[in-house]
Amino acid sequence: MNFVLNLKKYSWAYCSAAGFVFGMFLCLMTDIRNFSFDPATGSLNVIMREQNDREYFQSVREDDDRWGIFISLLANEGIYPTDDTRIVDAITALCDPIPNTPLAAYLSAARACAEKPVPARLRQLAQQQDPPFHPAGRVVATGVPDQADQPPVGGANACQNGEWYRRRILLTNPLDGRQVTVLASGHYGQGICGPVVGAADIQLNEEDAFSIFDGPLNKFEEAVAIIVN
Repeated sequence: MNFVLNLKKYSWAYCSAAGFVFGMFLCLMTDIRNFSFDPATGSLNVIMREQNDREYFQSVREDDDRWGIFISLLANEGIYPTDDTRIVDAITALCDPIPNTPLAAYLSAARACAEKPVPARLRQLAQQQDPPFHPAGRVVATGVPDQADQPPVGGANACQNGEWYRRRILLTNPLDGRQVTVLASGHYGQGICGPVVGAADIQLNEEDAFSIFDGPLNKFEEAVAIIVN
């Protein structure tokens, strides 16, 4: 009997607690930010959460599936994450077409493109050889041909239609770091070149070869090659 009386006595408190818990649950599960009841008018005031506020976007970021959908929607609008290769096409589209002629039109369009903020920053990185435009080395086979076929000191022979021909190349001995820079102004053929036909990727003068390698020079030596021009 006393329990029933106490329940009736504090029923308003139980109802208030239950209402508070239900309200919190409703706010968490919906876009309702807050609500209040006006006893004078008997009306319920509901404040909805803004769909573009920081909290909403943070909740999207924390859900991989929702974030993937969001990123795909941004991509449809031409906005890409930095690891999406489509961003390259978007950057190239920043500039108007550059005509080859007349010269005045070419210079005007080329300068206008180069001075745009994003192209200007990228060109600065490239000129300074900062990442992602840093020199990227590759292991190559170097060799010394017969005396009659040797390039001059400071020169080199490479495949005529290969990546090294007519390029200034920094060669580094990967074992001790000794270096030499050569200009591949000579060539030893075109078409299939290099190891396929038993030739080195880069042929050196004997003096340049001895500056970074210890003899004998009758075999290929590996070097790290970086184009420096």
